[in-house]
Amino acid sequence: MYMAEASESRCPHCNDLLVPGKMYCPNCGLALLPSDQKTAIDAYIAAKVAQEVALKTQDESSVVRSIANDAEDEIWKRLKRYAWLGALALFLLGLYGFNSIRDAKQKIVDEARSRVEPVVKDVEQRAQAGQAKLADVEKRLPKLTESLNKTSELADQQRKRIEGQGAEVTAKLNKFTAATTRAEQLSASFEAKVADAQRRLAELTKRYDTQLNQISRAVTHTAVSEAFPNLDQEPFIAIGNDRFDRIVKKPDEKWVNIYITQPAQAAKLITSKRLEDLVSELRAAGFTPLFNTIQIGGRLGGIIERAGQGPYDASAVLYFHPEFKSSAEQLTSITAKYLSLPPGSPELADPRQMEQFRKVRLELLIKDAKLDAQVFIAAPQ
Repeated sequence: MYMAEASESRCPHCNDLLVPGKMYCPNCGLALLPSDQKTAIDAYIAAKVAQEVALKTQDESSVVRSIANDAEDEIWKRLKRYAWLGALALFLLGLYGFNSIRDAKQKIVDEARSRVEPVVKDVEQRAQAGQAKLADVEKRLPKLTESLNKTSELADQQRKRIEGQGAEVTAKLNKFTAATTRAEQLSASFEAKVADAQRRLAELTKRYDTQLNQISRAVTHTAVSEAFPNLDQEPFIAIGNDRFDRIVKKPDEKWVNIYITQPAQAAKLITSKRLEDLVSELRAAGFTPLFNTIQIGGRLGGIIERAGQGPYDASAVLYFHPEFKSSAEQLTSITAKYLSLPPGSPELADPRQMEQFRKVRLELLIKDAKLDAQVFIAAPQ
């Protein structure tokens, strides 16, 4: 087998890369064999083709010869069959005494004439009878035509009467249809008016019922308001003289209540100037100071005691959420500059560690007043 050398790694026809060990180019199919091997392969292919053609020709000749033999056998069979039929015909002619074919022909004609002539005569007789009947019909035809004409005239007259009556009936039907349509329109209009009247009556009844209910509720509301004046009052928060809604607190605001007891005020523990300075510094640090007694309207009166588990006469800085601890420490540091506080850290007011009365009030401070811390100043004993 021919192998492409390193210098012949591409096809000389299409310049595509050749596959080592292959006899043909994988792209264009160019043979890569030497000329002597190509000549040998071509000679082998030509001999193989000639052999196949000879075999094919021999097979076709044998088929033709077989068909010819079969056709010859069939022709001989038919000739033999016709010969037997001819012999049988001659035998029958001799059996009936016919001397010749002419005698047989004459006898056949005579027999056919004897059979056909009666039939012809019968047909002629029937034709003559038919002509007689036709003549009789021709005689009667004028009277029949006259009768048919009279019948046609009567039919036309009847048709005209029916058409006239049909037009009259159609006119009456049209009037009846128009009357029916008018009646349906009036009925529909009446039904619409009745429905509108019923709707108005229902609206009027509803309006009267609404007004009656409003009057009744107004009377009841007046009676309840006089008996319980604070019953309908919405919850609100009031610290000192300032009253505001609970929702005004913003998420980033820190509300601190500053409550100074009456004994502490009487003891002159702080002046107005120092309290103003405290409030200014607290606001600068991001706190919102609230003063004095806390009231939660509609639910509870003033909350004036210390919002924590310690004694009522102990000053302290209290905070109500664990995450507020660092802000409470800053609040304590600022407050200590202006108010006298006991040493220590700010105190976490936990409702779970308090008695029931103080627990309820602390929960109101946390949930309703939304306080984050409280500065409680009491006079020392």
